[in-house]
Amino acid sequence: MPLELKINFQNGTDTLIRIFNSFQGQLFNFVFNKQPVQLVFDPNNEIVLKQGATIVGIEASLASGLGAEILVSAPNPFKGSTMLAYQLAGKTHVSLRVYDMYGNPVAQLVNTTQSAGTYRVPFDAGRLPAGTYQCRLLTEGKTAIVKLILQ
Repeated sequence: MPLELKINFQNGTDTLIRIFNSFQGQLFNFVFNKQPVQLVFDPNNEIVLKQGATIVGIEASLASGLGAEILVSAPNPFKGSTMLAYQLAGKTHVSLRVYDMYGNPVAQLVNTTQSAGTYRVPFDAGRLPAGTYQCRLLTEGKTAIVKLILQ
């Protein structure tokens, strides 16, 4: 069954993508050369019973203009634990949280003011089920996101 995704971009344009869902739990990755600001799942309301989760983020390499950059999630995919690293351009309040694929917070790793520099934070996911997670780094209204895959 085809699924439609409508992506709206910062410059006011949009695009419609039709994907074919052949089994449950599929993961799709799209890369754009402009900043997406909204993703609409099934924009024409053609699916009666639907459940889905969308994670829209900024690739680490594109986040450098935010004043903060997630440098590394290593290893990724991972089993048990991984190390998250980020760099700050100046003193700012930092929130580093991990969310499940439904947008529910599962871990608060950092919630404090930090000075400019490079930081490394371990993430122990031993109590979490295998799956796709999202790590969000928030600094003064800016967000950088990295996808984490727990095996």
